[in-house]
Amino acid sequence: DKVVFIIKEAIAEDFKAKSGIRSAMMFFRDYFGAAMTVRIYKQYGSGAVDLAKKNPYRLCDEVEGIGFERADQMAMSLGLDPQSEERLMSGVKYLLTSNAARNGHVCLPREKLTEAAAQLLRTDGEKVAAAIDAQLDAKGLVSHRYGGTEYIFDAATDRQEKYIADKLLLLDKLC
Repeated sequence: DKVVFIIKEAIAEDFKAKSGIRSAMMFFRDYFGAAMTVRIYKQYGSGAVDLAKKNPYRLCDEVEGIGFERADQMAMSLGLDPQSEERLMSGVKYLLTSNAARNGHVCLPREKLTEAAAQLLRTDGEKVAAAIDAQLDAKGLVSHRYGGTEYIFDAATDRQEKYIADKLLLLDKLC
């Protein structure tokens, strides 16, 4: 009886896993290819579809290879609020990371970031500024003042920059 129970459990688990990946394939087929869908499923498991329906912007923050544009396309096709804080913050982070990749600057002046995000997201600057403030409070973004200008950094990038600067200072002292 114990062997039969173990076999039944294994079959049930296998069926659950296959139905989970099948539902993910069906849901994500309009947005991503099979390989990306498998990557999403491996990261989130059977909760992948529910997570994407609730906040597709998490995908661009947490899954390598998914950009803001795709997550935004998914969100808009799902009928999510184009003024949601999740969308505004994802757009701000997208601007910071794309600016770093294109120009090598890991921060932007707050005013410039607010204007660029408002334009990208087709919303007013006040909503973007409020989202930036919320993320500063939540420690997702960091603010530093240099020469009277406030600069906004993604918190993870700010930590990496400080780490590198500390190592360079240490190297300078040693050499």
